[in-house]
Amino acid sequence: MGCRAHKTESPLADCPTVGREYSPVALLECANRFISLGPDKAYQILRTESIANLLPPPSIMDTEQGRTCKFLMNNRKQREDEDRIVLLAAVLYRPDLKGSVMPTFGMPEFEGVPRPSSTTLSVPDASILVFQDEIPFLTVSGFSMAGCPESSLHFLNVCRNTGDFRKSTYNIPTRREAAEALNKLCERRSWQRTNFFKDQVVRIPETRPEREPVIVTSKMLPTYSTARSVFSNAFSK
Repeated sequence: MGCRAHKTESPLADCPTVGREYSPVALLECANRFISLGPDKAYQILRTESIANLLPPPSIMDTEQGRTCKFLMNNRKQREDEDRIVLLAAVLYRPDLKGSVMPTFGMPEFEGVPRPSSTTLSVPDASILVFQDEIPFLTVSGFSMAGCPESSLHFLNVCRNTGDFRKSTYNIPTRREAAEALNKLCERRSWQRTNFFKDQVVRIPETRPEREPVIVTSKMLPTYSTARSVFSNAFSK
């Protein structure tokens, strides 16, 4: 689940998704890769990888949510990439989100976190990621929704418009450092130290490994014709 130094078909391929296999280290390693590219290049890549870039202009009888829903049902990789873009946006921009702190992927399934009383999910405890000592802990194991989600591009743009792109790379924590941070987080917010949180720590190596960075090149970016081809194949099924 980490950002391993090998060739990938996509700049997002080694980034974690929302779920029980999430690792803070994997996300920070991926974030550092994008931070090194600078704000303009990083945004260009994330925007290109979003499902919003794959959807053609709407027809009279179609809606964006409907097209998004149909596309995602036929493309598991794109569903996972939508998660990856949201998580990266949250750590790259650290936005000051006062209206909506959750992507509208559905109803968040919180783990060990008191459910927010507000239906707007505007309280701090409703954030998809919570930072302690610069370590991002995931609070949501998934989303449930009777309908269609919006694309990750909306959340990316909100983060970009309300936050500042991080200039320095993150320090990669050891398992011990993450465990100490989790204890402080749960104590400070009176959260339960559930297996969902503890498993995020267990997935972190005990020592800080030396890793070669994965370099993002233009060859990793899908062209417009490739994007349309992927879209057409998904809808032809």
